[in-house]
Amino acid sequence: MFDKKLDWRKFLGLVAVVAAVTAAVSCAPPQVAVPEAEAPAEVPAPRTSAVFATQSDPVTFDPQKCAGLACLWAYEHVYESLTRFDLGGNAEPCLAESWENPDPLTWIFHLRQGVKFHNGEELTAEDVKFSMDRVLDPETASSYRTFFEPIVEVNIIDDYTVEFKMDKPFVSILNNMASDLGAPILNKEWAEEQLAGGVQEITGDAMGTGPYKLVEYVPGDYFKLEKHEDYWEEGKPKIDDVTWKVILDTTARVEALRAGTIDFAQLDAESVKLLEDAENVTTYTVAGTGMPVLIFNMRREPWSDKRVRQAVAMGTDRQEVINKAWGGQGFLTGPVMTGWGDWYIPVEELPYEVDIEGAKALLAEAGYPDGFETDLLGLDMSPYADVGVVAQAQLEKIGIKTNLKQTEFGAWLDLIQAFDYEVHVNGYGFGIDPDAVLGRSYICDSEGNFPGYCNPEYDELRDQELAESDPAKRTEILLEMQRILVDDAPMIWYGTMNDFYATSKRLQGYEPSFTPQRREPMKDVYVE
Repeated sequence: MFDKKLDWRKFLGLVAVVAAVTAAVSCAPPQVAVPEAEAPAEVPAPRTSAVFATQSDPVTFDPQKCAGLACLWAYEHVYESLTRFDLGGNAEPCLAESWENPDPLTWIFHLRQGVKFHNGEELTAEDVKFSMDRVLDPETASSYRTFFEPIVEVNIIDDYTVEFKMDKPFVSILNNMASDLGAPILNKEWAEEQLAGGVQEITGDAMGTGPYKLVEYVPGDYFKLEKHEDYWEEGKPKIDDVTWKVILDTTARVEALRAGTIDFAQLDAESVKLLEDAENVTTYTVAGTGMPVLIFNMRREPWSDKRVRQAVAMGTDRQEVINKAWGGQGFLTGPVMTGWGDWYIPVEELPYEVDIEGAKALLAEAGYPDGFETDLLGLDMSPYADVGVVAQAQLEKIGIKTNLKQTEFGAWLDLIQAFDYEVHVNGYGFGIDPDAVLGRSYICDSEGNFPGYCNPEYDELRDQELAESDPAKRTEILLEMQRILVDDAPMIWYGTMNDFYATSKRLQGYEPSFTPQRREPMKDVYVE
């Protein structure tokens, strides 16, 4: 693909006026010097800008404190990690140009030289050590610390070489870093200033090496990015200024696309249909990995009782949720998303037959013959709001009355991070390596373990899969871990969702990624 640019440097014609003085017939005409014409001034290309929609306020730009896609979609344009995913979801070099694994407990990364932060400082091993030490520090309370749990030491070999020491083999390190969840590299000096005085989170500012730098953030409204002129990847990004506008309502995003006031938006199955006749919009439907779930707080009764959780699982019609909440555009799934390598439980092997009477019998056995009442924390963004509504109706059928409270993202995030809920609607996304899903979400004492689930047998299997380098053996361990989860039912896994995007016709070069990340596609787009 190429960037069509208007040629503003057309050659300017040169005009010279020569005056000759006529002398007598016998006199020769004088020699008149013609001055050299000045080179025409170079006319700079006009700055390009675009407006993209994001469906929720990021709340924070801190990559080590973020806990959801909303903030990832903001900071990923500003920060980068040692590795990254290409559009197909394969880990490749990013801030590290190469690496080696000399023994099972050692990884050595060689950094690109000359990479600049947005403040002009050069990336060095000091920045990498600072950033990784921070995500590993329990005091940071990063929900992604368990992504890098095997790392026990980060050592600086020289300015451009970093060594990671493990207490166990860590086969998923390249993929976990590429996920940009917890692993982005901050400028050490800048971050230390921001965190001075015991501050734990950098919410409204950012300092990375990414293709764009953050220049303005108005919470709940928009954040504005400006091209990083010293970005290490030549020729990228191609748009000078990008404003990401927070548009919570899907219908409002559709209307903005029709009106031409935005150039990109993520949509849902129903809203994409509304743009079929829009000549100024291009739509995209791709297989997705987003997975809405219903999470029980096992720290509280009655959800600490396995029989109660199993009763909900038995009374849940997952296909109805897929049909009603996201227009049937998806697939039934277990704990690992259906279609993800060979790591998932085949749909036909999942025990998902709906049995309302069996569910009521389990509740009676657990001491709730007449059911009970509970609170259901919802999220007021598509499709999660609809998931909450359908879940409420299905729980009612087995005798559980719910008080559904649809909540905006910031308040919802505060509540789930404080574990202040009975049951809540959430979602899991793409992490490339299955340990990103099966690790932090379920192992005992993990900051990302929202159900409060703890099963020593499960944790032991997780240690085994992290150490297993044989792909077939590791896959079998991962499948056994999922079978344990399905039986223990710490949450309800509904299904995966197709992803839907739309761009204005003036935005060219867009290609959706298999991952939910947006940085790589947005580095290549340009406006006509």
